Formats: sequence, C-alpha cells, structure tokens
Amino acid sequence: EHLLKLSYWESEKERNARHWIVEIAAFRSQLEQKIDSATLVNHARDSWEKAYLTARKSLINARIVDKNAIPLESIFTLEQVLDGDWFPIDIEPFLETRL
Repeated sequence: EHLLKLSYWESEKERNARHWIVEIAAFRSQLEQKIDSATLVNHARDSWEKAYLTARKSLINARIVDKNAIPLESIFTLEQVLDGDWFPIDIEPFLETRL
C-alpha cells in the first residue's frame, strides 16, 4: 500500500513520502524475518496478486486515487517489493536532512 502511495498520491507525496519510505523499510524487515523458507516464499508468490489488489482497493476506497489510475495488474514485482534497495520513485530528495 505504501509503495502505491509513493507512486500515485501526488498531493501528499511531499508531506508524507519520508514516512512512507520508513514504513516500507520496516515492513520489508519484518517480511525478511518471516519469509525464511521456500514454503513461505512460495506462499508469498501465491498471495502476491491478492495482496496487490487489496492495497489497490484500499487506496481507491479511501479516495486517495481514482479507480482508473491504478492498474488491475501490479506495477511492481514481488521481487521488487521485497528488495530493500528498490523504490518506485527516486527517494533521495525525501531523505535529505531538513533543518
């Protein structure tokens, strides 16, 4: 859901991107600790489409974006979502120290 917010919620990106990035990192860390076997990796792959559609629906229901703005098929791969270095946007401007 936070990756979709980074990708699509333009009106809140400037104010909230840093928070979303931190949340994504925390979620990834939690997933890394939980997905420690081939069985769980396969389960994650099997659940990926449903998880994406759930996140998409959450943004649509919250009126964050129009239902036509986010594709029905994921714009991310599961591998990208789990990759701690990957984000759908350039995150550097949001991580700079603010005085």
